Amino acid sequence: MQEKVLVILKPDCLKRKLENQIISSILISGLYAEDAKVLILDGQFLEVMYKGLQLEHFYQDLVNFMRSGPCMAMLVTGTEAVERMNRLKYELRQKHQDFWTDLSEEDLRLWRENRHPNQKVLNLKLVAANLIHVCDSEEESTECAKLLFGA
Repeated sequence: MQEKVLVILKPDCLKRKLENQIISSILISGLYAEDAKVLILDGQFLEVMYKGLQLEHFYQDLVNFMRSGPCMAMLVTGTEAVERMNRLKYELRQKHQDFWTDLSEEDLRLWRENRHPNQKVLNLKLVAANLIHVCDSEEESTECAKLLFGA
């Protein structure tokens, strides 16, 4: 079934100049970008995109990171685009990660409780600076795309 999914290449992706490699991976996977634009995301859009995360302890650090530089928004289309892009997102993150943090179960527990001594650094590494965001459903994609593309 043909679907559309909103994909955001995050500020770290553009700063590292990985957008062409990411777009190539999307095209090679058989999907295509129907529309794309580079922009600084505003707070209203981020509230919609991350509405399920607003009560999380890392939310403000995530929003600040997403507003720290330009992002590339793409409306990606293809058969089962949502599922395929979400699988590809993890492959791309693993392929292009520029750091890895070995965390113990205690580190993760403290991070989840918002009590880790390096909380802000971990917020960025674990939830913000991970190259790419893919909406979880076609409905979420439609809602977000209307704000960005007016479609």
